[in-house]
Amino acid sequence: MSSFVLAGTLVCLTMLGVSAALYWRLPSRRRETLEEAPLEEEGMLSVTALTEALMGQLKERCPEAEVRRLEARRFAARLEDGPEVTADVGRLLLSLEAHPDKANAIKREYVTGLLEALGQGQALGWDEAKWRVVPTLCGQDQPQAPGAVRFEFEHGLEVGVALLGPARREVTDKDVGTWAVSRESIRQAALENLERLTTPGLLQEIHDEGAGVLYIYESRDGLDAARLLLEERWRALSERCSGPLLIAVPSQDFLIAFTQDNEEHAQHIQSRVFDDWMNDGPRRLTWKLFEATPEGIFPRETMLH
Repeated sequence: MSSFVLAGTLVCLTMLGVSAALYWRLPSRRRETLEEAPLEEEGMLSVTALTEALMGQLKERCPEAEVRRLEARRFAARLEDGPEVTADVGRLLLSLEAHPDKANAIKREYVTGLLEALGQGQALGWDEAKWRVVPTLCGQDQPQAPGAVRFEFEHGLEVGVALLGPARREVTDKDVGTWAVSRESIRQAALENLERLTTPGLLQEIHDEGAGVLYIYESRDGLDAARLLLEERWRALSERCSGPLLIAVPSQDFLIAFTQDNEEHAQHIQSRVFDDWMNDGPRRLTWKLFEATPEGIFPRETMLH
């Protein structure tokens, strides 16, 4: 969770008409505090119990898998010399709540999907994979699967490609060979899928007279920072702004864009971006800014003063 604010709090602020200036003055919060504090609440206990149960089932069906918990709702697994896959049980919990009579079947199917992601099932063909690949932004602190497909980007970042499913894993050169398609074709399919998955309701927008505008992606689907790559969307948004639109991606789970209508507020946001980046552990990306204009997206080489 970004140190800026919980998504639910953002909705409340918007509904109550609280100014954007108050929003970005909220106290900073660290990711680990947000992840661990609510564990005693009934909902979080359900998520934790489900995570532990799925980890146990995966280990039972694949004893050689290395399984470790990441957060209350996320865990990772890998086989020796294979790519690490990560699972987020949030959406699975929603499916279980919607179909309680099919709970066991849903969980079995989920674990089967994890095994396939680990390479324990039939190899996935490109006809199906092309609808499941998505781009990811990757930082220097993040581990890389052997032979991972990566493309150079700006500010020391790279663009990776992940395969969506019950678990998420990096696309590798082995996949490229299996699918018999070019890396560029995979990259293009990933961008098209990200465009399709980025529905209008995901973008949160806050206006404040005299202070500027904030655009935020914090859907917690692991693709928020990667939405920086949707260049046409940022071109269009920048045309609505009176000046440069600055974009920050301190974490894979958070993107914030803001204008410089009020220089003091813009500087404060950049300070908060740096704080997020410092405290975001292995999912952190960069504290440096990007600038969106009608001509495109460019790395900003200097800090705000």
